[in-house]
Amino acid sequence: MSLKQALWLSLACLATVFIARRTFASDPSRGALWRVVETCVAAKRALNVSLPCVQVNLGQHGSPGTVVLRPPWKETHTLVVPTTRLVGIEAPALQQPEAAAYWQAALAARRFVVEAAKGRVHVEDVALAVNSRGSRTQDQLHIHADCARPEVLAALRLHDAELGSAWKPLEFLESLGFPHDNQRFFGIKIAADEIGTSNIFERLTDLPGSRRDLSRVGVAVFSAPPNGSRQDFYVVAAPGRDSQAEDLLDHSCVLARGVAADDSPANVQR
Repeated sequence: MSLKQALWLSLACLATVFIARRTFASDPSRGALWRVVETCVAAKRALNVSLPCVQVNLGQHGSPGTVVLRPPWKETHTLVVPTTRLVGIEAPALQQPEAAAYWQAALAARRFVVEAAKGRVHVEDVALAVNSRGSRTQDQLHIHADCARPEVLAALRLHDAELGSAWKPLEFLESLGFPHDNQRFFGIKIAADEIGTSNIFERLTDLPGSRRDLSRVGVAVFSAPPNGSRQDFYVVAAPGRDSQAEDLLDHSCVLARGVAADDSPANVQR
């Protein structure tokens, strides 16, 4: 590459970063995130760079594409977003088998949270979440990845033996009192050999009450305790018009600071 070409590439990348960050940070509309995704995809196709995203996978051989990005001024908070226009958790296309690829991409993206935390957390400490329509701010499907709330992770692992393949109420999470006292939770456990092919969006249709309107459901995924080479996962569903599964994540990442669970923000009155 010549010096002129390198300079042009650098200027183009800087311009792309500037435009995308201004859009994501200042655009109050519910389409701002999608415009950032479009910018990242365009940069990947034209310049073979992922900026301003962390990673861009354009997809191939029938596998859908995704981008990984971080909201401005967030240390560990990471988003995994499809490169296809999907409004949110209720999108009918997410009931198709290929939608499992979005969860695979999100599980793989946990390493970016670990890297942002400078290795002070394990990948098993990172959780994933998708909010309901009533609690999200953007109308483009995005999976949040960040440190798990220590008390949520501890409670799930304490009750590991109670979780199986069928949805059951999680009163022990409800007793923690967030995001609000009347929020209900249901949980299942997915085996390590199933997580790569399991479409969690489709599993939500089996929630008690025959829930078909998934716009009123939030969902989060946590790692079970490692068992040798085996790694199972907990899936926690939070039904409700304004359910915000993201509240089960800890964007301050107290786990990376070695703060005890009793001192975490979830235990402070608010």
